[in-house]
Amino acid sequence: MPASLLQNDVFILFFIIALGKLLEQVRIKQFSLGIASIFIIAAVFGYYGFTLNGDFQSFALALFIYCVGLEAGPQFAALFSQSGLRWLPVPFLYTAALMAVTLATAFFSGDRFPAGTFVGLYTGAYISTPAMASVLAHSADAAIGAAFGLIYPLSFVGTIYLVPLLPHIFRHPVDRLVAEYKQKAIDPANARVVAFFRVSNPNIIGKGFDALSRFGLNEVVFSRYIEQGKSRLADPAVTLREGGFVAAVGRRADLESLALLIGPAEEPQLDSSDPLATRRILVSRRNVAGKTLRSLDVDHACAVRITRIVRGSVELPPEPDRQIVLGDRVVAVGTVENLDRLTRLLGDDVEEMFKTQFAPISIGITLGILIGTLPIPGLGYRLGLTGGVLITALYLGHRVKFLGVLWQMPHQANAFLRQFSLYVFYVAAGTSVGKELFHLFADPGSALLITECFVLAFLPLILTYAIATLVLRKHPLETVGLLAGTLNNTSIVAYAGDKMKSDIANAPFSFAYPLGLLLALMSAEAMLPLLKLIMP
Repeated sequence: MPASLLQNDVFILFFIIALGKLLEQVRIKQFSLGIASIFIIAAVFGYYGFTLNGDFQSFALALFIYCVGLEAGPQFAALFSQSGLRWLPVPFLYTAALMAVTLATAFFSGDRFPAGTFVGLYTGAYISTPAMASVLAHSADAAIGAAFGLIYPLSFVGTIYLVPLLPHIFRHPVDRLVAEYKQKAIDPANARVVAFFRVSNPNIIGKGFDALSRFGLNEVVFSRYIEQGKSRLADPAVTLREGGFVAAVGRRADLESLALLIGPAEEPQLDSSDPLATRRILVSRRNVAGKTLRSLDVDHACAVRITRIVRGSVELPPEPDRQIVLGDRVVAVGTVENLDRLTRLLGDDVEEMFKTQFAPISIGITLGILIGTLPIPGLGYRLGLTGGVLITALYLGHRVKFLGVLWQMPHQANAFLRQFSLYVFYVAAGTSVGKELFHLFADPGSALLITECFVLAFLPLILTYAIATLVLRKHPLETVGLLAGTLNNTSIVAYAGDKMKSDIANAPFSFAYPLGLLLALMSAEAMLPLLKLIMP
């Protein structure tokens, strides 16, 4: 290998990533170092004097934080939902438990290790690279990164196995809880289904669909009216006649009340030449994404009836002020010709949806960095790179479309950029702390430090789960998802889903993910001054 290549930062970057990915493939039974392999290889290179330009670390961090914030932004509405208020205490409880255990550990360690070591242990136990990087942006203490590198692999891998096991450790009836969840999933309260009702109530015979809308069933959509085997769209011009059928889409609880209002639920006979069809159309056009159904007015512009919007695994009612986003599937009823018009409007092109626009990414990160440099009035405090980029990304992700720009990024593109930026960050951070990390192992107190790593990685999780389920009476399996989301560790929720054969942890995970990121960043900033207060 030419010696000049070892002086080339780009070569070193990709060489370390390649070696790290090879090490990641090594498994002992089900154990693997995962993405921590790259950090470990980078630390070895750093020990032998290879380092990268510090701009690599700043670039990777800004891109990673922006992608995370952009994807998490829409989920912040969940903070104000009924589920959000119910789940809210768990992320705060874990943060408080980890802070308390870290401070106690530092106090009893005396002056054996510097304060920076415990900041690194704290962020590593939280499995939060952004939190560690945020602290490093204000402190040049190499002990922070070294301690982070020591505990991170243990926390990352250990929590994958520990968190899903907590319900078993505490003897919660996992099989029964999963069975109850699956039973509810068969007939979920919020699922939107289609039902037909034969018109027999004399109070509505001879009236139009506008008469039905007066009964406050806002989430019910009347899609078609069927008479003598022929169907047509449900609109105010249609007169309801005895023996005709009304097709409605909504939640089962709402549809049950329609039997009293219209008539008994009954399947109609349709002619094979029925002019109406149902179609699912993928939203892929960027000039449409971010707009509301009211502004698109597709019911009139395309003469179709939208019955639901499928976003991921969730079915949403087509409320007038609901924004549609890239990747939504719009379910509509209409003639083939009119459905073709709606298809042209929305796109229905998978390849087009996954094209990444880099201008919004560049503009968003630039705005975030600028905001991070501005002092907060009255406090004299600056958010810095991580805080500025995160707040900007969360806002833009929540707005979806702002100042005429579509800020949304296709999920697959977002995931790729997050992964790549994390690789670059680990290489830059690992090489910069390599010498300090290996000095920790050579220190006479390394056995004590490793013990403290185990305590910080696992004890706060056990305490949080115990208090949440035994004292606060939170659902054990939802608590698993909340802990996974708080730690921003998708591997936990994936492993939990595989073990439990259920996706019950997914919704709590999605809720806790952005909140956990914010709590990690804010609490990490507070740890160094708190540690200096209690340490000799």
